[in-house]
Amino acid sequence: MPNLVQNPGFEAGLAGWTATNVTPADVNPFEGTAAARLGPGIASLFQDIPIDGYKRLSFLLSFAVEAPLSFNPGDLTVQVQWLDATGTVIGIGLSLFIPSATTGTQFFWLTYVDATENAPINAKTARIIFSKAQGSGRDVLDVDKVVLLRV
Repeated sequence: MPNLVQNPGFEAGLAGWTATNVTPADVNPFEGTAAARLGPGIASLFQDIPIDGYKRLSFLLSFAVEAPLSFNPGDLTVQVQWLDATGTVIGIGLSLFIPSATTGTQFFWLTYVDATENAPINAKTARIIFSKAQGSGRDVLDVDKVVLLRV
């Protein structure tokens, strides 16, 4: 079963991703040679993934996150949204809230795995979104090894 995410380990920088206040990071990645560094400050990262052939299925989302420079990196929200053919959000497949206190353990990668709700029949795209809130000090979060698999 192949990973549906393009450039899941950020080995090609941010290629395939849309990012605001995100840079490639090559210090202490979870896997490979790179990760995506969100911040400092408010940051977001997302990718739209075609799922037209996978109607009414659920998906498995997995990713790794760490706060390499800060004990208060900012809260992280991760969502999988369902979009129709016009790009309009028609539902939320998964929503995770990861408080800053959870990731604020320096130099330890945490891996998250969760299943989405079934995609609606008219869903054409799954959008994976990472949104980081303002933290304090050198508030950055690294994300790596993003996986979306059909269940």
